[in-house]
Amino acid sequence: MTSPQTQTVLITGASTGFGNLTTKDLLTKGYKVLASMRQPKGRNQEAAQALEGFAAQQGREVHVLDIDVTDQDSIQRGVAQGLELAGSIDVLINNAGRGYFGPFEAFSDAQLRAQFEVNFFGAAAMARAVLPAMRQQGKGLMIHLSSGLGRASFPGTGIYSATKYALEAISESLRYEGSLFGVDSVLVEPGAFETEIVNQLTEPDNKEVAAAYGPLANTVQMWQQSLGEYFATGGGKPQEVVDAIIELIESEPNARPMRVAVGGDVTFVQEGNQAALPYTRQGLETFGMADFVPLVR
Repeated sequence: MTSPQTQTVLITGASTGFGNLTTKDLLTKGYKVLASMRQPKGRNQEAAQALEGFAAQQGREVHVLDIDVTDQDSIQRGVAQGLELAGSIDVLINNAGRGYFGPFEAFSDAQLRAQFEVNFFGAAAMARAVLPAMRQQGKGLMIHLSSGLGRASFPGTGIYSATKYALEAISESLRYEGSLFGVDSVLVEPGAFETEIVNQLTEPDNKEVAAAYGPLANTVQMWQQSLGEYFATGGGKPQEVVDAIIELIESEPNARPMRVAVGGDVTFVQEGNQAALPYTRQGLETFGMADFVPLVR
């Protein structure tokens, strides 16, 4: 297993939530961390300074990068700066995301596109930006933060789920393609966890159309109330997800699963993942791609 001190991890959305907690855990364990967020000298200055202070307390150094995953130029500049500072990027953690919840019809086209810009196009652009360096060095790992809602969609979650389904598809394809160069791609599928995103869910713009759907007009409030009750019982501790991410980084490349569902409320997702493996292998064999079958685990 590679020593943490020799590995550089680039993580998006490091200002809050899983990204912030994972950054701190990585620093504690001795990893070199490139923590990216929007406007670290502006709106997220306090978060950036707090991470730098935490790193100093650990006797470590964190490089905070200004990356907006909805801006291609920002991504290219940030990744280039990260490579210049660290010399390599060994792990990418695609963590940045947001959630739009409510009846599909009530969302505007602009909202639909905005949800995909962050959750899918941003993650895809980050992967594309780091892949050349990973291919050149002959190794690398991409961890994509999906969701239990990336394997199952429910009333009012269609737009959010659609972005995560898309992320699942590209990650699986990248797993096969990247293996030609020693680059791995895996998915973490959290259930409900007590992070800032729960209180930042976005409602649809068209309130009149949403009202026609009765209780679903209040999808955000329904989820927040339900999740609040779940968290009050002790469920949804974010450290579970952080631990899963660290375990994937520290696993041998030929032992990592394709997907890891995390949380007591998504055991059905993990069971579904396992049940799907034989059919995925069968599909690869059917289309003459049996060489990739060992990656299906």
